[in-house]
Amino acid sequence: METTLLTLSCADRVGFLAETAGSCANRGLNLLEAHHFTDADNGWFFTRLEMQPTGAFQGLERFCVDLEQFATVIDARWMLRRKAVRHRVALLVSREGRCLADLLWRWRSGDLAMDPAGVVSPPDMCERWEGHMINIHHSFLPAFAGAQPYGQAHERGVKLIGATCHYVKPALDAGPIIDQEVTRVEHFHSWHDLVRLGQDCERLALLRGLHYHLEDRVFVHRGRTIVFRD
Repeated sequence: METTLLTLSCADRVGFLAETAGSCANRGLNLLEAHHFTDADNGWFFTRLEMQPTGAFQGLERFCVDLEQFATVIDARWMLRRKAVRHRVALLVSREGRCLADLLWRWRSGDLAMDPAGVVSPPDMCERWEGHMINIHHSFLPAFAGAQPYGQAHERGVKLIGATCHYVKPALDAGPIIDQEVTRVEHFHSWHDLVRLGQDCERLALLRGLHYHLEDRVFVHRGRTIVFRD
């Protein structure tokens, strides 16, 4: 039967994970995968449950009604969807297109569960879609934000360079970080060598970050992310 995904976050208290999982089990959903995390500093609970309906399951519509009642009582933010339902995605690009080409190739080969709706690049999109757009920046943020990060890294003689996949905010390269990738740099590497090495980091970080987003594995809370990696 079709796999169902539930993500939920709320103020923490003892027993939430057992209560949530038990509520799903009582309605005929068999737990396949579970992730949870408690932000002790802020008292906030996060969970992602991957479940498979059994013969006792009465359907998603009925479950949504019960879930809405449950979430209202605990003041939770939640989302429920069939895993097979693919996200429609707009791909935004500026100037260089290597990451765009890589994502389109992986989509065509079946590696990314998404349906691209178009490729766009208007500047006002950042403000309109804050928290819903992903960017790849070719440095290990917060180091070397802005333009020419490889040039900045080369001038400083760093021994590690990387790439950062993050959600877009109007502030330059300042959104919540989803994933990062690094590689070593030697003293004899030129600026062009750093660019060549960094491009692999860019593709890997963007691929993982987009995969986590498409699988509903990312929560954003107070400027930070909680990522339930598979």
